[in-house]
Amino acid sequence: MIEIRSHYVAALLALSLCGCAGPDYGPRFLDVLRAEEMIRDEGGEWMPTPAAPGAEHLAEVPIAGDGRLSLESLFALADERHPRLAAARAAIGEAGARAWQSTLAPNPSIEVESENMRTTGGGFGQSETTVRLVQPITVGHRREAAASVGEAQMDQQRLALQAARREVHARIRRIVTAIAGTREAIAEHERLIELATQAQGIAAARFDARAAPEAEAIRARVEVANLLFALSRLRGEQAAQAEELFSALGGVRLDLDRLDADLPLGLDGRMPALEQLEKAVRESHPAVLAAQAHARAARRQIDLDRALARPDLSATVGAGVAHADDEGFFEVGLSVPLTIFDRNQGGVLAARFEAIRLAHEAEALVQETNGLLAQAYRRWESAIARLRVFESQILGDARQLHQQTVLAYEAGRRTLLDLLDAQRTLIDASLVLVDLRREAGAALSEVYEIVGESLELSTEGGGTP
Repeated sequence: MIEIRSHYVAALLALSLCGCAGPDYGPRFLDVLRAEEMIRDEGGEWMPTPAAPGAEHLAEVPIAGDGRLSLESLFALADERHPRLAAARAAIGEAGARAWQSTLAPNPSIEVESENMRTTGGGFGQSETTVRLVQPITVGHRREAAASVGEAQMDQQRLALQAARREVHARIRRIVTAIAGTREAIAEHERLIELATQAQGIAAARFDARAAPEAEAIRARVEVANLLFALSRLRGEQAAQAEELFSALGGVRLDLDRLDADLPLGLDGRMPALEQLEKAVRESHPAVLAAQAHARAARRQIDLDRALARPDLSATVGAGVAHADDEGFFEVGLSVPLTIFDRNQGGVLAARFEAIRLAHEAEALVQETNGLLAQAYRRWESAIARLRVFESQILGDARQLHQQTVLAYEAGRRTLLDLLDAQRTLIDASLVLVDLRREAGAALSEVYEIVGESLELSTEGGGTP
């Protein structure tokens, strides 16, 4: 039986603790994950929380029933239900867990060895048995550098969540804007059908009174049928938009009639100056900030790769017994790797290139995003300018012409062709108006997609009226 005295045991324990010396960065990451409701303790084992953070707010957004739904309530639904956002939240937890793991102290190992065992003259009784504890010792502030990288990566994932959230919200806004435009187009077609039906009734009455040929009544019916066909196409488009909204909300199906009837297209407000919005992209766009955070993490990775150039030391404490005389002995050792060939030179150089690459990619993202912003902004400006001219100069004349022609045709002073021509002019003008409003709304949605809530900045002292 091997007897290992107490002072040997104390030396072994002291050695194992020296490998864990220095600041313990692990609890810092655990505290952050707990504070963000990412993890829970299940019998000493950390597990991801089953519900997304903030799920308690879901009860505030009624999915069933007939309550009205605003754009903000749709955003809230997507925040809780969209799988892409849930995946982005899980990425934060993943980054935190990996950061925690990278800061843990290395594990010790125990070695048991019998040596000088002779094949004759006593065998095991002439040997020496040693129990050793080997503890790697981290040097070069590696754990501190790993913690710094982990924090930067968590920041990057938080910003990536914000970027994904903005994209999801932008898609919802774009769909809702299209729904509002389709709803307006349907309402306009229904109004035009009412006018065309009125003209059809007048033509039928004149035909019954033998004051007009049957061809006039047929032409009037054809005009109504064409409008009904266009209305049917719009209703089909609306059904497709409902399916698109179902996908954008993360699998939540809603009745489009529940959307607020006065959902604004945002065509009557002021737009901040393009330069102001471009500045907001550079300073607050989450995708840009995430790219910049990625570059910061890469710069911190350089320090970590430098630390990796100094490999761990291995300290050894052993206690044993010589079986020949049952005398115990004590031994210590230190293993120092010689960094003659491999000093992680390639890793450090690669990390430097990666930091340069990511910094340039972040700047390229700013330029590309602002390029898309400028294009959408100019499309919005063009659509708004044409819309204002059309509303003030063309649409009113078309409506006045139609009203005058209806009265003249009913009194017998104009032919059906005159009435149909005025009706077609009004129909074309009305549909052009709807298309212009939908075009402007789509461009505005693209601007929102890029700048988010920055679009709602005060435009006092500048901006497009």
